[in-house]
Amino acid sequence: MSIRGMETLLVKRAPLVTGYGGQKVRDWANAALSAPYTGCAVQADTSQEFTDRRDVVVTRWRANMPPTADVQPTDRVVWKGTDYEITGEPERPTKRGVPHHVELVMTRVEELV
Repeated sequence: MSIRGMETLLVKRAPLVTGYGGQKVRDWANAALSAPYTGCAVQADTSQEFTDRRDVVVTRWRANMPPTADVQPTDRVVWKGTDYEITGEPERPTKRGVPHHVELVMTRVEELV
């Protein structure tokens, strides 16, 4: 079933490695990219600017991907060449018991200089 979007998204998945002090961290320098997911729909969610201690803009987008999209909350999504973190657990709505699409929130935090 199609979600009829016109955007292409990639999923970026980083291996879990042992970092400083034995902590487990994601190795984004060695992350793998998925094949492109076409037909995705992306729409603006929210945008906020924080200027209290540093100038930061937090932008959120809501994306709908095909039901076959292999995406986890620890992944990142690449859209138009920009990496976005996934906020929360991707949702997997069904229609009459059949997977319909994957819905997620993409977040980007950008420090303004």
